[in-house]
Amino acid sequence: MLRVDRDTLSAVAQAELSVSSACVAVNALGWLAPWWLRREVIERAARRQPAYRAYLQPLRLPCDPGGCWAIFVAQAASSLLRPAYLLPLRWQRGADDPLLPRPLRQLAEQIRGQFQGAGWGLTLAKPDREEAVDLSLLQDSMGTDSAWASLVGGLLLARDGLSADAHVWASVAWNADYGIGSVDGMPAKLDLAAEWNVREIFVPAQNQPDVTKWREGHPQASLKISLLSPLSLNNSSSSPGRALEAYLDLLRVAPSEDQSLELKKRFYTQVGRSRALDFYWKQLLAEAVKNCRTSLPPNCQPTHLVTVVGLEQSIVAMAALTLRVKHCLLLCTNPEDNRLAKCMKQVRERLEAENIQCVVQQITSENRQEELAMIDQAVRSFAENVPPDKLACDLTPGFKSLTLALQAIAPRGCWLMYCRHEQQGADNRVKPGTERYDCWQKDG
Repeated sequence: MLRVDRDTLSAVAQAELSVSSACVAVNALGWLAPWWLRREVIERAARRQPAYRAYLQPLRLPCDPGGCWAIFVAQAASSLLRPAYLLPLRWQRGADDPLLPRPLRQLAEQIRGQFQGAGWGLTLAKPDREEAVDLSLLQDSMGTDSAWASLVGGLLLARDGLSADAHVWASVAWNADYGIGSVDGMPAKLDLAAEWNVREIFVPAQNQPDVTKWREGHPQASLKISLLSPLSLNNSSSSPGRALEAYLDLLRVAPSEDQSLELKKRFYTQVGRSRALDFYWKQLLAEAVKNCRTSLPPNCQPTHLVTVVGLEQSIVAMAALTLRVKHCLLLCTNPEDNRLAKCMKQVRERLEAENIQCVVQQITSENRQEELAMIDQAVRSFAENVPPDKLACDLTPGFKSLTLALQAIAPRGCWLMYCRHEQQGADNRVKPGTERYDCWQKDG
């Protein structure tokens, strides 16, 4: 077992760059060497010890459920140590790894208390077949406070069975008095994030001067830097989790199509509304359609459907997919609204991929009588020579004035539909698995 204590790290930091010092440093740090040492140090060591060439391979952050990483900064300029470096970590069932520095274990204990993490322990994300590294004697040599947000993300994703996005980082501390707290070494940490091609990093708002100065020196950098503000902890709606909502939303990786439905539902429940709606459209709509088909009356077999385009593409397309109609009339208003235009495009593409021919009719009037007349004319033209029982009108999506007008002009004997579902969360999003249609024939 390798033991890295304060003296070991200090010796590495103070050494001058040479082939000999490079070999000593790599040998002292073991598998942590490529994480903590400058690349040129590894290259020099590999000239003398070919086995060290393995440490020149691209590094991979631990992104499986529970994986996380902390960013630390060197205490002084060094020819060997990186100005900022990463420590790959992982939450798993059990106790904290006693080989971790005590301040890091103390931070893990704090986070377990804040986020109901009983039963989860923090450990080094050691590669297979590598020797264990004892960091327990590194007490004051590593500032651990800034790892708070990263460790929170790892714990929550471990608990939910979700993977982390390697291109979303955070360097954020937590202060018991005012929430989000500032961190040290921000310029070096931003340099490291840019080197890793990070897409977005979340940092405390108190570090904005550091961020501004860094941006001025890196005008071409594509790294997005998002500021997290302190909270008023006297507010009952304020909490550590709420403070990190934006970070946690992006950190979670969407499950793939071949993963379990339960995992998909968990992801949908945990992310923000925008990502949730997009994920429902891509991964949960097909299951909802399958379930909704069981709620249809046996004699409800229309070939034509009329529906109203709203801002949620899934509920607009759901009835047509559930009924397996051949033709769909899409009524829309506000043609200049980019959100409606995007929804319309997505719905048309999905329905037409299922061989459902779409017709679009814009309803431009805001006067009820004119709306009634325009919708009546559009439906008559669309359903010409179609028996009433082969026509359905979906009253679920879209603007209420249009759905009420559609219900009013729907021909006698056609099918009227409304999708019921349970709601969940503060934003009342659809609870997957509860969708079902009420179907009845008008005046029937």
